[in-house]
Amino acid sequence: MKYEEFKKYVNDNVDVSMESDGNQEEGVFSYGRIRPRIFYRVISALQNEELLRRCPHVRLFDMAITFRWLFHQDERGISSALIQNDHLEYWEVDEVEMIRTALWNTPRLFPVKRCKILEAIRQWVDLGGPDLPLYVLTNAIGINGAATIFYPGALEAFAQEVGQDFYILPSSIHEVLLIAKSEVEDSRNLKDMVWEANRTVVSERERLSDQVLYYDWKKEEVRLLES
Repeated sequence: MKYEEFKKYVNDNVDVSMESDGNQEEGVFSYGRIRPRIFYRVISALQNEELLRRCPHVRLFDMAITFRWLFHQDERGISSALIQNDHLEYWEVDEVEMIRTALWNTPRLFPVKRCKILEAIRQWVDLGGPDLPLYVLTNAIGINGAATIFYPGALEAFAQEVGQDFYILPSSIHEVLLIAKSEVEDSRNLKDMVWEANRTVVSERERLSDQVLYYDWKKEEVRLLES
């Protein structure tokens, strides 16, 4: 599926009622109980082919959107479970309904957060020096935050702020980095940066993609950066 197709799907399907079906409220693991806490995250498709064979997902570029249900959250993090094909069979729920629910829930369970990279780093280390033109796009808890690139309006808002096209660097499954086109002298270096970071900084489990994405402000379109 192309980004534009997924974006249209989101726009057409996010208006979902969260009213529970009383007939589904009997068990702890009933769909009626779990439905308000179903969310999506984005992972590497290339590194998770076996997993993708047993769970509903949407492929976009070399990534895959998978679906989970949240059963615990506190200041230390979250606990969640992957929704697999047999769960849908057990619930007698079709994949389209589950995807529509996740599209509605995710931005509300995990609101978007965007900040400059030094602001994000200073949460952990007190660094000085000049600011950098890199922005971190994630969610409020910083877990599975790369999914925010598919939130309605998230990329459009950054384009409006910088007033131009920009690049999206997949830092990990937890966040992506954004940088305005005018700040980059040679875009070919970006892919090398991502490739190097994935093999020296990011754990294999949290690696998202070696590809760099390009956001076209006028077309409101995301595409792979040409090599």
